[in-house]
Parts: sequence; C-alpha cells; structure tokens
Amino acid sequence: MKITFVRPNMGAGKSLDAMQSLAIAVLQGLTPNGVDIDFFDDRIEVLPLDLDTDVFAMSVETFTARRAYYLASEYKKRFYDMCYISLIIYTLSGSIYFYTENL
Repeated sequence: MKITFVRPNMGAGKSLDAMQSLAIAVLQGLTPNGVDIDFFDDRIEVLPLDLDTDVFAMSVETFTARRAYYLASEYKKRFYDMCYISLIIYTLSGSIYFYTENL
C-alpha cells in the first residue's frame, strides 16, 4: 500500500516563506511499517497529477481549503481515494463530501 500526503498552498502560486510541515511528519511517524509514503508540498513544488498511489491524503487548514478542494477535484478525476486530515472538517458544511470519501 502507498499513501501520498499533500500539504496544499493557499493558492496556485508558490510561497517564499514555507515552514516545514510538522503535521505530515507526525503522520508519517504514525504510519505502520510496510506502508510506502510520498509527500508533496504544494507551497514549494509543482504537484504531479498522475501518481502511483493508493490513498491521497491532504492536510487541510481553513485558509488552504479552497485550494485543497480544487486539488481534490483534480485527483478524483484520476480515481484516487481522497482522505482529508483536518480539524476544520467539523465546522464545514456538507459540501466537503463532494471532494472526499474519508474524513
């Protein structure tokens, strides 16, 4: 099994001051042995649209939600299972279910 973690940016442009994503590092540490992991940071690199992965997991924050929804739509077109990792999920409307299978 392979999980691809993505940290979305606030918009399509690149950041000049991106800090290391500690949430993803913690999740990688909690992932069981034998599971392959990829990580892409949308803030500092171009995200590939075609990935060899089983699960696509995004760390979503309030200010990155719009970009995360856009990315989720693009990856769902390619039949990837989506998973959101976020605290804001509990405060969002039901619209998030159009973008993911797992919360």
